[in-house]
Amino acid sequence: MNGEIWMFAGGAEIMAEDLLMEIKLRPGDALVSDLIFRKVAAALARKKGIQVAAEEVEEALGEFYAEQDLMEEEQVLAWRKARMIDEDALRGRLREERLRNRLREALVPDAAVEDRFRSNPYEYATAEVEVFVHPYAGVAKEFLLSVQEGEREAGVGERRRLTRAQAPEEVAALLFSAEPGALVGPAETEDETYEVYRLIRRDEAALGDDLREEIREELFREAVRAALAREPLRFQR
Repeated sequence: MNGEIWMFAGGAEIMAEDLLMEIKLRPGDALVSDLIFRKVAAALARKKGIQVAAEEVEEALGEFYAEQDLMEEEQVLAWRKARMIDEDALRGRLREERLRNRLREALVPDAAVEDRFRSNPYEYATAEVEVFVHPYAGVAKEFLLSVQEGEREAGVGERRRLTRAQAPEEVAALLFSAEPGALVGPAETEDETYEVYRLIRRDEAALGDDLREEIREELFREAVRAALAREPLRFQR
């Protein structure tokens, strides 16, 4: 593996060990996390005897090519050649995706989804808010106080819709108990800005199709993360 060139870009050579180093330094990145999750889920599915027929994989392959707007065989061949993708390897990835989805259905039946929702329906309420972004905590606090004391108008903020889980932890409880029109914050963001929220309205959750699938995915991820906790990521080289 050492010394093997995997990519060229802008005159630079990107080696296999370069990619491995990035993975080791940032194992939580979305690309790596998604890969690990899919592999673990597929392995768990196989252990449970879940299978995907060859016909289903071919169907998934056809759907994949259609999503890439590859309708002719010549287009498919050119696309795979440009990316140096082996079709059997691609079939393997698509099989893993099908195994992942089938495991989710097996592990999280509708009854489990309904139990989670009934146990805490308030967790799935949504809040429509206006968000006011400030560069510093002091500026955000000054804005909050001056509006609350009537010294200035808040103006118009960015509209968002948040669940309790999506709201910053330090303001979530207050935001979902405040009266419409109330200002809540500030909360620090990942890019080190500070946000103040004005509650426009709060809607109680109803267990429709979209929320049902959201909860199913939530429970499924909890189950797969439990397997990862028992056998955490380790590197072989």
